[in-house]
This record gives sequence, structure tokens and C-alpha cells, in this order.
Amino acid sequence: MRNPLICKCERNSVRAYKACLLRLLPALLTSCSIPHGAVDSVDAGLWYKPYRSYMRGLESYSETDRKEEMRIFNEKANDPSVDRATRADVVFLLFSRYIRPGFTSADCRHVMGQSKWLDAMVVKIVGGVGGQIPVDWPMGSTLFSMAVFPDTNGYSDWYIWFTLSGLEISGVPWVERTKKAREFFKGDLAGRRVRLHEFALVSPSKHLRTEVRFSNRGVGLDFP
Repeated sequence: MRNPLICKCERNSVRAYKACLLRLLPALLTSCSIPHGAVDSVDAGLWYKPYRSYMRGLESYSETDRKEEMRIFNEKANDPSVDRATRADVVFLLFSRYIRPGFTSADCRHVMGQSKWLDAMVVKIVGGVGGQIPVDWPMGSTLFSMAVFPDTNGYSDWYIWFTLSGLEISGVPWVERTKKAREFFKGDLAGRRVRLHEFALVSPSKHLRTEVRFSNRGVGLDFP
């Protein structure tokens, strides 16, 4: 018999994702934006919550339940008949529930299953910034932004920012670097040297943009 929580997520993924965000709403009392001009956004006013607290309830899932939920999310994200907003919310659910800092490409393969929806993402390497960024960008790491299901003009309301450590970029063309980033999440990047340092899910809400940052410290929420 399938876990009823899995069935609930399958029926209404948007509501499930918003429920995850609501668990961090106390951050409104303490969070603040990172000043413009700051290249390194390390912990500047972000309110953090431990992963075990943020994802309360997931510990009751069996390994079979987890695999089934990942399959459902990937299937919905792959479906072009589903509207962009729902597909984006499903991708954010997949990242927030199952992707963690420190992951290797092989770890991502277990979550993504080489899903085709990754081919629809627009991944760009960030060579320099003049304002706020939602993730830590330490020396030696590479910063990327990923537009989630952009429209025909390349615009999206949903972005995933992330930094990869251990990626060899010396003498590698920028196009090739973005290809490696996509291969990382698909699980096609060989070896364990390249790891996900940190990522942030940036999405629209009714009145302002929200950023949910996943780091080694836990889950941080900021409303820029």
C-alpha cells in the first residue's frame, strides 16, 4: 500500500511545497537582506533551521516511499502538458527534500534519475557580480545560476543558484563549464572531486521574492 503522504504530494505538489516554506516563516522576524555590493553573502542576517526540523515528517518515509516520491516529482517535471509554475514547484520540491550540500554527481543521479527536464533548464556561469547573491561563493568554487523552465524569451520567475567546488575550469570554455554543471545534476560527471557546495531556491511569492538557502549550517530563509 502506498504511503498516503506520497499520494497527497502527487495530487497537490504546489501546496506541499508552500507547506515546506511555511515552516520557516518565523524567519520574517529576524531575517534581513544582504547589502548590495556584497559578493559573499555568508550568513548575513539569515535565520537558519536544521534540516531535520525543516523536513519534519520525511523521516517516517521508507526508502521505497522516498524513491516513489522522487519518481513522481521527476515524472511531473518531465511532463510538458503541466503548466510551468507547477513544474517549477515540483523541481523545487525535489531539490528541497532530497538534494543536499556536499552531494557528488553520483548522489544527484539517485535523485534526478537522469531526468529529461534538466535539458529544459538554462544554466549560466557567473563570472562576477555587482550586487547580492543568495549563496556562499568561496575561493576556488564556481558560481552558476539556473533558470527553471524559462519562457521563449529565456525569462523565468524561478531560479536555482548554486556553487560547485572542485570543478576544473582552467582553460575550459564557458560553454563547456555550463555543460559540466548540467552533467553534475544528471549524474554524468565522473569522480567524487566535484561537490555541491551550496544552493538557493529563488521563487516569486504574492508580494515579494523569496530565497531559501541550503548550506552546511542548515536551511536559511531570506526575503530580499
